[in-house]
Amino acid sequence: MNTENNSSGNESEVVSRQNESKKRKKYGRMRDVMKKIRLQSHEVGANCNCRKQCFQNVPEEARKTILKNFNAMTSINEQNSYLCGLITVLLIRRRRPRKDEDVANLRSSAYSYRINNAMY
Repeated sequence: MNTENNSSGNESEVVSRQNESKKRKKYGRMRDVMKKIRLQSHEVGANCNCRKQCFQNVPEEARKTILKNFNAMTSINEQNSYLCGLITVLLIRRRRPRKDEDVANLRSSAYSYRINNAMY
C-alpha cells in the first residue's frame, strides 16, 4: 500500500508542475534600450584640479567631441578596447616605502594615459 501512495503522490507532483507557468527569459526592446542608455550615458565630470591641469590643456570643444564619439561606439567591448589603447602600463622606477617593506602595500606597476587627438 505504501508503494501505491508514493506513486500517486509522484503523479500529483508531475501534474502540478505542468500547470505552473514557466519563467520567461527577458527578451525584448526594454532590455536593449537600457543597454544603449548605459553605453551612451557618459558625461564630462567636474574639474579635477590636478597638477597636470587636464581641463585647462584640453579645450572644452575637444572634450565634448571626444565624449560624443566615445558614446557613439556601438558596444562596451569597443569602448574598452579604445580605452585600453590610451592606457600605458609602466614599471615602477623607484620605490619609496614609508613603512617597512613587509607592511607596505607596494604596487607592481603604474599607469599613464594620453588623450588621442585623432578622434576629433
